Amino acid sequence: MKNSRIGKTALIAAAVTLTASLSVGSALAYFTTYCTAEGAYTMNMGFPDTDLEEHVDEEGKHIWIENTGEYEAFVRVKVFAPENLNVSFNPSNGWEYHMDDDYWYYSPVLQADGKTTELLVSYTFPVDEAPNDEIDTRPDEFNIVVIYESVPVLYNENGDADMMLSWSNVAAIESSGTATDDETENPDDTDTAEQEGE
Repeated sequence: MKNSRIGKTALIAAAVTLTASLSVGSALAYFTTYCTAEGAYTMNMGFPDTDLEEHVDEEGKHIWIENTGEYEAFVRVKVFAPENLNVSFNPSNGWEYHMDDDYWYYSPVLQADGKTTELLVSYTFPVDEAPNDEIDTRPDEFNIVVIYESVPVLYNENGDADMMLSWSNVAAIESSGTATDDETENPDDTDTAEQEGE
């Protein structure tokens, strides 16, 4: 009788131990399966706000982009001009041209409240081949249209801000464009011109 009680007690103890070990094992498997994973990219959830600043004088159109929001950004610019106009670009440090999409990219991160360096768009008219030098075939006014875009900054696996990663992975692009009359006679009158381009 005594041995039977000891046997039952040992059997119950073994069963409890086995059940406990199975429960611990299941719990460990659960937490292992659903542990938090670290991502390769870091991005802020805000979208940048940017504004185009431009000025026209005898040198051409001077372009800057200002980050007016709270989040850092990458920006780029594309310029459209009449076919009868010879256009050249004089970029300051930070601007680089990409032939594949015809954009000028500003490679440094544009911090909140920051402004890009200047991108100068110079222009000339083709040589007039008219026999009479007194004939001026240049138009009285014309438009150079500036399109600019901005995207949030994404970081690569090394923790570095990656310009091309940001442009290739963005879900939405903030785009703005203005058309301004480049009249050297009245270079500061841009309000009317911007309304015409909208």
